Amino acid sequence: MKITLEQIHQSAEAFAAARNCLIAAIQTYDDAVQLAKDKHWPGIRELAGDTAIVKNELANLIDHARDLFDDPRTISVDGIKLGLRKAKGSINFADEDKVIELIGKHFPERRDEFIKTERFIKKKALETLSAADLKRIGVTVTADSDEVVIAPASGGVDKLVAAVLKEASPE
Repeated sequence: MKITLEQIHQSAEAFAAARNCLIAAIQTYDDAVQLAKDKHWPGIRELAGDTAIVKNELANLIDHARDLFDDPRTISVDGIKLGLRKAKGSINFADEDKVIELIGKHFPERRDEFIKTERFIKKKALETLSAADLKRIGVTVTADSDEVVIAPASGGVDKLVAAVLKEASPE
């Protein structure tokens, strides 16, 4: 059986009709979502602002009472983990070429692990070294002090709540 141009034309019309139905359904969905956002978003933003204010007050209280979080470092209250945790330090160096040279001297067998072939330092890999080893190659670690932690127990809407709070936060 030979396929005709008329058959292809009819099939294309059927595809276009099906696609148009799909577009209409998606548009109806988008319209309903927009109506829900328009209805609920102002209240959500207001609550997010209120929540951000209370969270900042809690963070200030924790920050000014660090001695209460020596042991244990964190506690849970109503499903909220709060207290102190070690802040992630950042790796810094003044002279990248010098650090590359010293890595070659002190860790020649691990050179490829720490140095990109373009001759950039792999900071993530350097994080595996001790402070003493970092000092030997001219690297300093900064900002490894305690930081306030306030984190909810995991739940289904936590990511959305976190995003809304981040948007409402004055920081």
